[in-house]
Amino acid sequence: MTLNLLVPNVYTVTLAHYNLAQQRLEQLLNAVKQSAEITLGLEPPSHQKGVNFCPCMQLLSKKQRNLCIRITNSDDNQVCSELKTERNKIMRNMRKLGQENALAALDDQVKEFERLHDGARMFRAVQLLC
Repeated sequence: MTLNLLVPNVYTVTLAHYNLAQQRLEQLLNAVKQSAEITLGLEPPSHQKGVNFCPCMQLLSKKQRNLCIRITNSDDNQVCSELKTERNKIMRNMRKLGQENALAALDDQVKEFERLHDGARMFRAVQLLC
């Protein structure tokens, strides 16, 4: 979008015209955003990952984070290699625990889905997919 479209028939745009055009554009964008939030009822997605940790995952995550800090602060290669192997073991345990939690959640969804009668299964399947 060029400024000539915002202020027609003007080739030299002064700073005041530019500021006015920017304000109008921001007002328009805010209005569109507000109407979309009201219509859709959605909040912007959070950028946090792994918010729903189980206590075991939180403990392993703290251990792994502390080991990473110790690795970066260590000067001895022997100590670094030992810390890295310990960190990698923790990471493998975290991955395994995460997979087990995901499988348990899927099993719960399948059990809930199977207990429904045929008429409700279609609607519940659509809810689970969306």
